[in-house]
Amino acid sequence: MTTSARRRPRPSSPSPGTSPPSSAPTAASRRPRPARPPRKENDDDQARSRHRYQAHRSARHFRLPRRPIHPRDHRRRSPPLALPRRRARRFVVHRPAAHVRRAHRPGRHRQDRAASPPPDRGPARLRPRLRSRRRSRRRLSDAPESPVHHERKATMTKPAPATTTKPTDLRATFGFHAVPFTREIATDDHLRLPFLDDALAGLLSTVEARMSAALIAPAGTGKTALLRRLRSGLPEARYHVHYVKVTGLSKRDMCREIAVACGAQPAGSYPMLVRRLQERFETTAHNEGRRPVLVLDESHELSPDVLGMLRILTNFDMDSRLVLSLVIAGQSPLRSLLARDDQEAMARRIAHYAQLRLLSRDELAQYVAHRCAVAGSARVPFDDRTLDALFEIGRGNLRATDDLALKSLDYAATAGHTTVSVQHVIAARKDLWP
Repeated sequence: MTTSARRRPRPSSPSPGTSPPSSAPTAASRRPRPARPPRKENDDDQARSRHRYQAHRSARHFRLPRRPIHPRDHRRRSPPLALPRRRARRFVVHRPAAHVRRAHRPGRHRQDRAASPPPDRGPARLRPRLRSRRRSRRRLSDAPESPVHHERKATMTKPAPATTTKPTDLRATFGFHAVPFTREIATDDHLRLPFLDDALAGLLSTVEARMSAALIAPAGTGKTALLRRLRSGLPEARYHVHYVKVTGLSKRDMCREIAVACGAQPAGSYPMLVRRLQERFETTAHNEGRRPVLVLDESHELSPDVLGMLRILTNFDMDSRLVLSLVIAGQSPLRSLLARDDQEAMARRIAHYAQLRLLSRDELAQYVAHRCAVAGSARVPFDDRTLDALFEIGRGNLRATDDLALKSLDYAATAGHTTVSVQHVIAARKDLWP
């Protein structure tokens, strides 16, 4: 069947005088179309359909490969090839040798320059580059050194001037085998002054009686040094001394510090802390057979509540047993704190009050000679005038005297003197106090 036969006839448009055809189906349009004969599949169609089925079946079981756990290293790209550098043309100007050149004649250079044309030196754009290349090709060894560079090189290679400062080692200058006037001094090497021995004897007798004592003295008069002598004077087989230097705390924090020093297990609440401390002291007294001694340094910073807590620590079995000996040491404000009305109960529990004072003029000279002898010197590097200056400036304070004497020795050793003068003491005073 041809194409023209398959197409339906196009309906003609109605004429203006006629009516349009009706849209009702006719008998001819109701007739079914003839069925198209089935298409016979050849071998190529069967092979194509089989190939599509197999491709669809295999696509269902296709899985992408797993990614590696560790990513592969990126491939290193090779650097781009360097293009060959284009060499510039060199313009060489041939000049005659030195022995062939004409002798210089004054007044002829202008005429020669006007008469002869200038030599061909090449394009102007290549001249700076040619000049730089010639300068870079010049050997450094052949080039003459400028006088400035020569002077700078000579200055750099000149050896450093020798130091003219003299040694400041006190041991080499004054014959000491140790640095004098420091806090590092053994207890047996302390100076035995009468008022110091009396204060120590009073503290020892009070502790042996299982009572409490107080040591009140100004700053720098040797309170801590006397407490060290007290601890060394109590035999370890009979006494267990606990030293606490942390003050200015609350009641609970102070109990924790005492518990750490005594080896007691700290607790969270304040009543439990006090109970465990008392149990620890009783264990030391009865099971170990040693008397507990609690030493509190810098006690002038204690609050009234802490002093009340210390009074409770010394109360055992309704205040009928003496178990703990308390020694408090501090500066002059401690006396005012114990003199308060609310601290009368604590002040009555203290059985002995020891006091320290400043050194006199003779005691200071004896103290300086003793410290020099302890450091290993066979002589005293301070004359009488220097000792008077030490007393006038330090006012007999042990700590101030130590600092002032040590600084004066340093100044004298720096100046190369074997004896300290008054000027050295005055200079040391300016560096020590504002």
